[in-house]
Amino acid sequence: MKKYVRYEDFKRLLRVPDGEEDGEWTPWLSVREDGVYLKLPEESALLTTAELMAAFDFLEDVDFARVKRNPKVLAFRCDLSDLEAFVEGYGLSGAINAFDLADWLLGDKPASERQDDLAIELELIYDQIQREGKRVTFANVMARLRSRAGKPNSCIQEVIGDEVFWEGSGGPQKLLKEALQGRINRWNRKQKQN
Repeated sequence: MKKYVRYEDFKRLLRVPDGEEDGEWTPWLSVREDGVYLKLPEESALLTTAELMAAFDFLEDVDFARVKRNPKVLAFRCDLSDLEAFVEGYGLSGAINAFDLADWLLGDKPASERQDDLAIELELIYDQIQREGKRVTFANVMARLRSRAGKPNSCIQEVIGDEVFWEGSGGPQKLLKEALQGRINRWNRKQKQN
């Protein structure tokens, strides 16, 4: 069973406190919902570019020309090998506690609290729709699912008609219209209770 690392998983595994995602947790990295970004040093009248880059000398294998064009150094969702390469390459060796990793891999939540990959992705979609001041409806959610289909950070493989095909930890899955409508209705009821 392949397990993928998402934003919340990354924050948990690397112990990134809420509110410290942008440079407080570690000054050279910014953690965002779609990935981790390298924060390049700012130009300074007192220091040359070479001197600024020397501050990052512990990141000896980093291609700074590439990072300058695209500062995202780890995309969510990623697999464990991507996370391992990131941790090793960006000065975070030893930052993941072995017990935290084991709990995460084994799924330390009771079954009633566990979420599948699709549930996590739907939560992100619901939040985006709400932030835009729109209602979370079947049509709005389907439009977002269609736009995310096939993207590397998405578990959504394809949307055909009202059927959503997605990749879960147990392999390919299909979500029918009625099941998606049920998830949306449950989420809307939960929001009204809160």
